[in-house]
Amino acid sequence: MKSYYIYTYGCQMNTADSERLSHQLESVGYTPTEDVETADLILLNTCAVRENAETKVYGRIGELMRLKRKNKNLILAVTGCMAQKNQAEMFKRAPHIDIVLGTHNIQHINEMIEEVQRGHTHQINVDMDNSVLPELEAKPNGTFYAWVPIMNGCNKFCTYCIVPHVRGREISRPVEAIVKEVTELGAKGFKEVTLLGQNVNSYGLDFKDGTDFGTLVDALDGIP
Repeated sequence: MKSYYIYTYGCQMNTADSERLSHQLESVGYTPTEDVETADLILLNTCAVRENAETKVYGRIGELMRLKRKNKNLILAVTGCMAQKNQAEMFKRAPHIDIVLGTHNIQHINEMIEEVQRGHTHQINVDMDNSVLPELEAKPNGTFYAWVPIMNGCNKFCTYCIVPHVRGREISRPVEAIVKEVTELGAKGFKEVTLLGQNVNSYGLDFKDGTDFGTLVDALDGIP
């Protein structure tokens, strides 16, 4: 039985992405472990909002070299905003990394793991396609509340903020897809959901059909 361990840094959006990564990994036979020392796959879901966040991640990656030396089959993957920002540069700084996965590509984690296992080291996918937001199932960490992403990216390009550069421009999930996810969470006993986005006030504006955040809230109202 293969096991995985995920380090999650940064915002709730990264937490939600980690839950979607967990579901994909478990769909191909991985099981979660709380002991990083025994994991067959270690994934770092990273943040790049502040320099200190990147320093912390690079420090952790350096520490994990010890486990790579001990277990030659261990796969080390890095995703999230720092992976999107630094891209192939990460392999130069830490050659023991196997996978660099951008913010728009977490749906490819399993196929990239397969490529590494075939002996094709240093897999990278950092393409940013803002025309499609893939629908991915999640494995919520809790039993009472859940994170539900409703959009990705931001169009503001504030001087101090890196989000539009690593998450791309705004793209919204369809109302129907969000209603379906929240309905399923309610049926499983979840009592609280948090709707996530870099700027939820802009939800639906990319649809150009009058859909907005109020439309979504109205659609979710009344779900048991």
